[in-house]
Amino acid sequence: MAGRPPFAQFDADSEDIESYLERLSECFTAYDIADDEDNAAKRQAILLISIGSNCFRVLKDLAFPDAPNTKTFTQLATLLREHFKPARLKITERYRFPFCCSATRAVHRRFLRELKKLAETCEFTNERLNDNLRDRFICGLRSQHVKQKLLSRNFTFQEAVSEAIAQDAARKDVKDIARSYGGETSARGDSRGVNEVTLDNRKSRGRFSKRGKGHARDGKSGQPAGDKKRCFRCGLTNHTQDNCRYKGAECLKCRKTGHLQSECPSEKCSPKPKQDKQHVRLAQDSEELGTSDSEDGFQASIFTLESKTQHSKISAPAVKVPVRIEGVDLQMEVDAGATASIMNYTDYVRYFKYLALRPVNKTFHAYTGTPLDIVGQILVNVEYIDQQLTLPLLIVRAEKYAPPLLGRAWMTKIRLDWKNLFSPSNGQFVVEPDNGERIVRLKERYAEIFKPELGTVKGVTAKLHLKDNVKPDVFQKARPVPYALRPAVEKELKKMEDEGIIEPVEVSNWATPIVCVPKTDDSVRVCGDYKGTVNPVIQTEQFPIPTLQEIGGKVATWKKFTKIDLRSAYQQMVLDKASQQLCTINTHRDLFRYTRLPFGSSSSPAIWQPFIEQVLAGLNGTCVIMDDLLVGGANDDEHLRNLEAVFQQFHKYSLRVKLPNCVFMAPSVIYFGLRFSARGMQPTDEKVMAIRDAPTP
Repeated sequence: MAGRPPFAQFDADSEDIESYLERLSECFTAYDIADDEDNAAKRQAILLISIGSNCFRVLKDLAFPDAPNTKTFTQLATLLREHFKPARLKITERYRFPFCCSATRAVHRRFLRELKKLAETCEFTNERLNDNLRDRFICGLRSQHVKQKLLSRNFTFQEAVSEAIAQDAARKDVKDIARSYGGETSARGDSRGVNEVTLDNRKSRGRFSKRGKGHARDGKSGQPAGDKKRCFRCGLTNHTQDNCRYKGAECLKCRKTGHLQSECPSEKCSPKPKQDKQHVRLAQDSEELGTSDSEDGFQASIFTLESKTQHSKISAPAVKVPVRIEGVDLQMEVDAGATASIMNYTDYVRYFKYLALRPVNKTFHAYTGTPLDIVGQILVNVEYIDQQLTLPLLIVRAEKYAPPLLGRAWMTKIRLDWKNLFSPSNGQFVVEPDNGERIVRLKERYAEIFKPELGTVKGVTAKLHLKDNVKPDVFQKARPVPYALRPAVEKELKKMEDEGIIEPVEVSNWATPIVCVPKTDDSVRVCGDYKGTVNPVIQTEQFPIPTLQEIGGKVATWKKFTKIDLRSAYQQMVLDKASQQLCTINTHRDLFRYTRLPFGSSSSPAIWQPFIEQVLAGLNGTCVIMDDLLVGGANDDEHLRNLEAVFQQFHKYSLRVKLPNCVFMAPSVIYFGLRFSARGMQPTDEKVMAIRDAPTP
């Protein structure tokens, strides 16, 4: 496949394995790679490099104790099918089939696709397939009007689908036409206000409701009902201005009370004073949200306003609710004006980066009309008091940080404790001290340790010790690098050379081949494979690494956690000249020798761990394993004091920190595969997902 674009990686969240393998088979056909013995190795290799790093790890576990490259393409495909698409029982699928229903009132083709997908596993006979699909399709529709139409005569399956789609298209067309003419038609598509008088016992007994021919007279004005005046407050004609529900509404254009923005009589809007500027966090959805149609004929806005007025008299704090999302305790701000529940992208990366983002087929706008950057949507497990639900959460990328919002979409599912929601003593109305500014000041004070370039430890040099009576040199040739990884490997080697981690050499008595490990961000980690060269001939140093049980005892009294990731930890320590010769690597480009302590050396962990423990010696509220550091305290003040002491030591030794991977003062963090919180150590949902979601035998 040289010169051809690489095949897409497999994503289990958006595609099933059968579809992926079918597309890969078509790719083989397009590239003229036949299914024969001559091309067997090529087909196997293309599959292994195309499935992606996550799927490759799964496949490696499935193939154990054999290596994946020892199996044929057919054997690998069988392993993937058995894992990602286990066989389903026909009786179980037929039991589920009658319960398949449309998710919304509208006739979406997604429902039809899901129905056919479910019917495929039911293994219906050809004679019964169309009848079963037709019956389930009609019964599963949410729209009673369309269902009534389809039950009026004996439709075939294709006729029923065509009629339902036509009915849905007509409903949308009527709604669009009505909106363009002032919103006189409701969202359900029935005309109101034309040849109609509504019964109103409060005003006149002479009123009656009538549809069809004739002109019913309004008992008060004497006008024909079809010629009613539009309400100057909202623009509708099915009520008088005195009975309008928006009588007390505030216009978003002129800020006067008594009408909507669409009916504002003012031609120009005077600008607001700059000192009273309000920042909008989230506002308006350009499409209808939810499963039911809108009642009001206008778009509902979702927003949270944050006043920046210095002399504002309004000082009511935000109402926050403690919610546990995927095991993480968070404070969500209640916003009854928000249609959806929303989280900032920063919080997503901090807490839920392991959850795959799903596409969102809706566009959102700020209250001022500015489109919002919707990154995607995740499905999360939510716990509130005694309730447990799986709900969607929108992820938004914004310039300014905003807390997560709990919108109406969640309020309809979660029974909030409204009775005690506004009581300061119940623990739900939380106004936490803002430690963000203190953390920002710490970062500014110690900006040196957050610089992107690699640090160099002061006063310490690493040294590797050869065993007695060993062979003076071990030279191994370079291994071939896969063509798909070669650009990333060369880029990483260039980066390491620019940072001074490696330097080219012309000749060397020692040479070790490299191992290229793909990362999730499409880059690679380049390490020397020292297990066959240097490691057998050096004296491996020993130093005890703290256990998770020991760390669990240290953090037992912590309320919040800060996790710090050191940038390329080992490689911040300089390697002495003699040891640099031992750590020469042989690449497809040239020979390079390490000038810093390399990954892959058996002595590197035992050299680094005592050094970093010495750096943190005497500091309270710290735990460290290799390059990952935890900082905490019994309260926020103690936590911040401990954090500043750590920054002081890092500055003293010229250590560098990788800021994007750090988490500051979070209620819980993931540390070496476990979740640490005030409740102690717990397994992450990602680790127990396979057991939790395993089908009943």
